[in-house]
Amino acid sequence: MMDSSVSESPVARWSVPIALFFTVLLLVGLTAKDYGVAWDEPPYFYASHLHLKWIIDLGGALATGDIRQNLSDQNIKAAWHWNPYNVPHPPFSRLISGIAKLVFDPVLDKFSAYRMGPAFFFGLLVTVMYLWMKELFDRATGLFSALVLILTPNLFGYAHLAVTDLPLASMWFLTTYCFWKGLHHWKWSVVLGLAWGLALATKFPALLIPLPLILWAHVFHRDKYANNILALLFLAPVFMVAV
Repeated sequence: MMDSSVSESPVARWSVPIALFFTVLLLVGLTAKDYGVAWDEPPYFYASHLHLKWIIDLGGALATGDIRQNLSDQNIKAAWHWNPYNVPHPPFSRLISGIAKLVFDPVLDKFSAYRMGPAFFFGLLVTVMYLWMKELFDRATGLFSALVLILTPNLFGYAHLAVTDLPLASMWFLTTYCFWKGLHHWKWSVVLGLAWGLALATKFPALLIPLPLILWAHVFHRDKYANNILALLFLAPVFMVAV
């Protein structure tokens, strides 16, 4: 493994990944209207609105010191379990889309602003791809890998649809990267717990992520992955439940 980042200044180290992330956001933002409405987007959109309204109302209730009504079973079910048939998955990606709508509402129409949520996840995926390939090989390989990812039509298309598919793919890749990094430093094992917890809070198939990782680590890095196991068992569930 070649690590050329040791001799780099912080500006040189982070300028390219930051530029990649915001370039992805810009590209998706400029083309957000080019894609029709996907089947799952309208109920996800409304569920996201309910989630954020409950959080904002809870903040107001905390200011007054009376949160009993906000924490009632009826209000919680109405905000977080509105339509389990059409919105069956956990809320993390919908929360990100809801926050994106608040941020981008002044410059984009409501639906395009909401779709900046998956754009965020796509930017994360591209950025982590660059960082990982740069660390394994070199900067040129990292840039090539990131650009190829952006130019993959299916992925670029899904980056415009505010559903759970691309968010899960991004969190799956991030979890794998953190697992690999956690073999060499315990702090990355903590980040692994956060990443898998957020993946679990995105979509239920994230339960499968550790299976190939643990098998691979047990075969090739048997003496290095104990911290990762602890993080997966004890940290990830806490983050998942918190979300």
